[in-house]
Amino acid sequence: MKKIVYFIIFLALSLGLMIGLMEGVGRILIWEKFGIPGKSYGLWGYDSELGADHRRNVYNTHTSTNNYGFRNQEDVLETQPENSVRVIAFGGSTTFGYNLLDNETYTRQLQNRLRHIKGLEKSQVLNAGRICWSAGHNLILMKRLVPKLKPDYAILYEGLNETTNAYALNLDGVSLDDLKGTYGKIGMGLDQNRWLKRNSVIVRFFDYYVKGILLAMRANQIQEPEEKPPAQESNEIHPWVIENYRFTLKEMIHFLKENNVKPIVVRFAFVYSPELREIFSDTSSEVAREERVPVCDMRLRFEQYGDRQKNLFIGTGVHVTPQGAEILADELLKSILNEMENPRIDE
Repeated sequence: MKKIVYFIIFLALSLGLMIGLMEGVGRILIWEKFGIPGKSYGLWGYDSELGADHRRNVYNTHTSTNNYGFRNQEDVLETQPENSVRVIAFGGSTTFGYNLLDNETYTRQLQNRLRHIKGLEKSQVLNAGRICWSAGHNLILMKRLVPKLKPDYAILYEGLNETTNAYALNLDGVSLDDLKGTYGKIGMGLDQNRWLKRNSVIVRFFDYYVKGILLAMRANQIQEPEEKPPAQESNEIHPWVIENYRFTLKEMIHFLKENNVKPIVVRFAFVYSPELREIFSDTSSEVAREERVPVCDMRLRFEQYGDRQKNLFIGTGVHVTPQGAEILADELLKSILNEMENPRIDE
């Protein structure tokens, strides 16, 4: 019996040692290829209120964060310099630019354009985008950042992750029917909230590479049935999800106004799934007009390209290509300059 126990202990220790060795080797390889002096590895860290949030001064295989956790290569200056405007862009992966290099995101493009204007040479556009975050998540983040950094403008690229938040709430065991009259509730079931996903190189490698290969192999093995099942109807959106978005977006705008920050709401564009995204795209512009804040109507702008607009998005239909990011930056620049020349006065 003792031999069996010793053998089990030996196997457990060996397995632990092997996993630890693989983790160590993985981190060394990542540092050699992507490492940035003065920064540590791993984008996400635990957050008691949000589940997880960007860590400060870290890097991964795609990007890095600055001293406030923004996706910016430059640190935020505690005192805003003269000859500048400070802009914070809130949103999900469309703002973060998960498919783009650092210098290709619309926030970086917008910053470059502002710095070429006389008198605005030291402007900063801070990228507060977080993958999969809803307006509720970003309202919490906004309340932490805005009072301290006191930006001049805030870009609200919201609405794309409201159904993702509803799904996360479902994973948490929350019934949307029970949330009637309660708004701003965020789900904790997002992928980055997993401890192993945040801390294990092995798990990240499996999720990002191995899992994709296995799914592709499985898809090739599945033969199409002789008769296809009837097409499913479009997923209906629970009324709470829409009302929650409307309420939370208004809360974001109210909070910004109270802190003397000028909001700019993006009416986001999309190529696919209009029956799901149109609701939130329209709601964004409706709320902005009700609250008398400017709308950067990217949906209208991209639709001017007709069939060619598909070339401005990747396969998801909502994430822009580098060229799409340039167009977005151009339109946001117009919105900011228009506000600087013709400021709105609330009634």
